Amino acid sequence: MLNRGHRLLYLFRCCALFLILAGGPLTGLKAQVDTDFWFVVPELSHRGNTGGTPGRLRIATLELQATVSITMPANPYHATLNPTGFQEIIVDIPANSAAEVDLSHLLDDAANPMRNLLENKPLTPDGINNFGLHITSTNVINVYWEVNYEYGSDLWTLKGGNGMGTLFYTPFQTVYPNRNLTPRTYSAIDIVATADNTVVTFTLPAGKGASYGSNVTSILAGGTHVITLNQGQTFSLFPRNYSILGADRLAGTRIESTLPISVCIKDDALNTGSQGQPVTGDQLVPVDIIGDNYIVPDIKNPNHIYVVATENNTNIYVTDSDGIPIGPTPYTTLNRGEQGLIVVPNGSKYARITSKANPGDPVKPFYVYQHALSNQTRGGALVPAIGCTGNTQLAFTRARQGENIFYFFLITEKGNEDQFLIDGNSEPTIIDPGAFTEIQGSDGWVALLTNSINANVLPIGQHLVENTGGIFHLAIINGFPGAGQGGLYYGYYSDFGGLNVGATVAGTNSSVVRACYGDSVQLYAFGGTNYQWTPDTYLDDANINLPTAINLPPGPHDYTVEVSGASQPSSLSTRKSEWISGKTVMVFVRISEQPLSFFASKVIS
Repeated sequence: MLNRGHRLLYLFRCCALFLILAGGPLTGLKAQVDTDFWFVVPELSHRGNTGGTPGRLRIATLELQATVSITMPANPYHATLNPTGFQEIIVDIPANSAAEVDLSHLLDDAANPMRNLLENKPLTPDGINNFGLHITSTNVINVYWEVNYEYGSDLWTLKGGNGMGTLFYTPFQTVYPNRNLTPRTYSAIDIVATADNTVVTFTLPAGKGASYGSNVTSILAGGTHVITLNQGQTFSLFPRNYSILGADRLAGTRIESTLPISVCIKDDALNTGSQGQPVTGDQLVPVDIIGDNYIVPDIKNPNHIYVVATENNTNIYVTDSDGIPIGPTPYTTLNRGEQGLIVVPNGSKYARITSKANPGDPVKPFYVYQHALSNQTRGGALVPAIGCTGNTQLAFTRARQGENIFYFFLITEKGNEDQFLIDGNSEPTIIDPGAFTEIQGSDGWVALLTNSINANVLPIGQHLVENTGGIFHLAIINGFPGAGQGGLYYGYYSDFGGLNVGATVAGTNSSVVRACYGDSVQLYAFGGTNYQWTPDTYLDDANINLPTAINLPPGPHDYTVEVSGASQPSSLSTRKSEWISGKTVMVFVRISEQPLSFFASKVIS
C-alpha cells in the first residue's frame, strides 16, 4: 500500500509567467486513462448493406474539461497539396461528460463501396496505408472505437501508453470461421507506427501462412516479413489467401519493432449460428504490460478463453473461485508463441488463470483474450492481469438505447467492496458489496459480475466509477442477445499497466503554458484515494486531488503531494518501460520572467 512505506511525491515550483513541462503532464507514465492514443481502424465488410458502420470514437472525461485533437499524421489535409486528406477534428468536452465523434462518412458501405479514407484495407501492393489516427487531449480521457452495425458490433478500448510498445504476440479465437460474404470477411492484424523509420518484423507461428497487400502476396508458414513505416502509417496482415477457417487464424504471431507501435486484432462476421455474424476484436498491449495472474468471469456457455505464451515451457493453471482445478493440472503447457484454448464450464462463475503454481515459480507472462457471448452474438476483449494494475476512478459512456444486456465485471482487493461510487454516490443495488466472491489463490482479490443493469437505474450517458479504498478493474458486457438486433460489446475500461499515479498542473498537456502574476493555478493529482498537499499556503483545499492555488505572489512556490490509499507496486513503470524501484520521483516545474529549462530527477527515497 502507498501508506505502508512506498510514497510517490510530486513537487511543483510555481512562480509566474512560464510553466515549463517535459513532453506533457503524463511523461513517464502509461495509462489507459491517458492523454495520448494511437489507433488503426480495421476493415469490416459492408456486407452489401451498411456493415462496419456506424463507426465512432467515444470519448469520456473525468474530473477535468478536455480539449481533444484527432489527426491523421501521415495524411493531413492541405487545401492545395492534399485536399482529400484528413482534416483535424477538435472537440471540447466538459468535465464528467462524453463526446461522440462519428467517422462513418469515411467508411465504405454498399452505396459507397470505393470510399477508402479510413479503414486499413489492402489498397497497395506493399499493404502500407496512411490511415493511422492520433488522439491527444489536454487532460486525461477514456477513448474507445465503436462499431454499431445491427448484425455485427463490438468495441476496441484504446489503451493509451499501455497500447504502445515494441514486442507483441497476437491472440485470436479459433473456433468459428468467418462467413463467406461479399465483400469478403476475414480476420487480420492491424498496426500503426508512432514514429518515423519504424522497422517492424512479423514472425509467423509454425504451420500458419499469411498474406498482405492488394496483390495478396503470401508469406510462408513460420516465415518472417519486414516492413518500414513512418509515423501514422499502417499495415494489415491476414491469413494466407484470406482463409476464413478458424484454424488459419494468425494466433501467436510475434510482432517486433524498433520503435513503439500500436496493434489491433479483428475478426469479421463470425459464423456462430443460423443468423449469427458478429464482429470481435480489441487493441492489444505489449509483452511488458501483460502478467501471469488473471481472473475471468463465466459469460455464458461455452466460455472460450484464449491464452498465448511469451516464454517456453509456460504451464497454465486454471482454478475456480474456491481454488479447485478446472481440467487437468496444468491445464496446458505452451511454448513461446503457442496459443491454447481454455473452456471454463458453465456454472463456475469465475476462473483464475495463472502460470505460477507456487510463489517461487519463475515469472512467465502470457496474454488472455476472452469471448463473451449471448445466443448467437459475441464480443471479444483482451483481459488485464491482476496485481498492481487498474484505476481508482474511470469514466465510460452508456450509449445504446434499448439494450437488454448490461453487466459490470469488477475486480478489486478484499476490503474495498463497499467503497464503490457511481457518479459520486454509493449504489449498492448496482454494485452489491455482499455479492463479491473472493478468488482463492489470488492474494486477496475479489470479483463481481453484476446482474443486468436496467437503463432506468443507470441511464444513457457518461458515468464515473470510483473506489475510495483502492484500485479496481472494470469490464462492461452490453448489447442484445439476438442476431440482427445490434450485437454485443465487451471491453475493459481500466488500466492494463502499473498503477498510474501522478500529478500536474491541470490542462498543461504542453511544454510551455503562459500564466501571469496573481493568476490562480489548478493543481491535479491522480491515482490514489487520499491526497495531502504541502505546504497548504494559498491552496483552497490541501486534502483533495484538485486544489487551486489562489493569489500566488511573485516568487517560487513549491508544492508536494502525497498520493496514498491505493495499492502501490514496489516499482513504477515508466513510458520507456524502465522500472524505478524504491525511489521517489520529483517533478520540478518553474515559472519565471524568462523561459527556463525543465528538469526532472529521480531521487532515492
